[in-house]
Amino acid sequence: MYIFEGHNYLIMEVEYTISTGQKIFYGIFAAFIFAAAVVFILLEFRANQFQATPIAIMLLSLAALIGGQSRKKVIISVDRIVATNVLQTKELATADIKGCRVGSKTITIESVSPSVPKITINNYSDFADGADLKKWIQDNFKDLDAADLAGEQDQLLHDGRFGATEEERQAKITQSKWMSWTYTGIGMFLGFASIPLDKKPAIVILLILYPLAGILLMGLSKGLIKFISDTRRSVYSFTVLGLFMPGFILCLTGALGYNISQYHNVFLPSTVLCLVMTALIYLTGFNNDMPSAVGQVAGMLAISAIYAFGCTIKVNCQFDNSTPKVVHTSIYNKYKNYNKREHYYLSLNPFSPGQNPEEIEVSEVTYGKYHVGDNIEVDIKKGLLNIPWYYLPEEY
Repeated sequence: MYIFEGHNYLIMEVEYTISTGQKIFYGIFAAFIFAAAVVFILLEFRANQFQATPIAIMLLSLAALIGGQSRKKVIISVDRIVATNVLQTKELATADIKGCRVGSKTITIESVSPSVPKITINNYSDFADGADLKKWIQDNFKDLDAADLAGEQDQLLHDGRFGATEEERQAKITQSKWMSWTYTGIGMFLGFASIPLDKKPAIVILLILYPLAGILLMGLSKGLIKFISDTRRSVYSFTVLGLFMPGFILCLTGALGYNISQYHNVFLPSTVLCLVMTALIYLTGFNNDMPSAVGQVAGMLAISAIYAFGCTIKVNCQFDNSTPKVVHTSIYNKYKNYNKREHYYLSLNPFSPGQNPEEIEVSEVTYGKYHVGDNIEVDIKKGLLNIPWYYLPEEY
């Protein structure tokens, strides 16, 4: 119910619910997943086996979560806001609301008391009057993102570390943004452009050094460049994409480009490098303004782990000058599959007693040359980091 007073209005109570179209969509989607779970259960009962029971339970839970989207609603009244989602209902007194944060998909309403849970409205466009809900919240509550951005901007403009005058400090902030954008852009380009050149030593060295350059950039920025930042609420720029892409390419080309015989020697150097990288990124780029410290550290750890694994494999194999050892084995299977292009594989018997069978991707010519049961020679190298790897001499 609305009571109009000129161009403004007071709200007695308004309820926003999921639109009919979205309810139908979520209902059909949930029914499809529920049916898949039932099929799993019936097949297991028929076969008198229950290995897939965990999968069925997961599907049933997912169906319940998706179907439960239809119960989402928001009630706005003069003295309170109540939001109901799939699992719970939260309520905030209007007088206790500090402000809101409005994103492209989510609206967050925060209390003046940090101990009071905030209200999060996900996918507000699913509501029948989602645009009205967004507008009302924006019109009636303080924009916390804008306030944080203005406060941080003012704080930095009065920080003597960045210059003697306000103009110099503003120039320093602008310069840091350009430096981080440039670093990120070059990192993204370098990652994609290096894929066809991943076996060139100079390219490998460049990919290894680039994330270290990002850490150095953060360290020299006096805190203006962070690992990650939210540009809606923070002046700080960030390097996360520039750090991620070279490491990801190292990991991808390392995992797909070399055949590792024994992986247990990979874990120690990878773990040490991962922890060192995580510590360096944390010390130079941790952003106290981000809402989740745990999520931020988890992101640092994930990027460092990807980089460390790729770096370990590439260094071990790319710069391995040891003399290869020739072993004789035989082919027990061969097959091909299609993933964007045709891939050809030879399955090899163990190189020595007690070892596991090996599998190697080969060219179409090599695939056609050999048959199941044929003998074949394989070269094994020690590895620069003592991680054995192997290849077919004709393929290397």
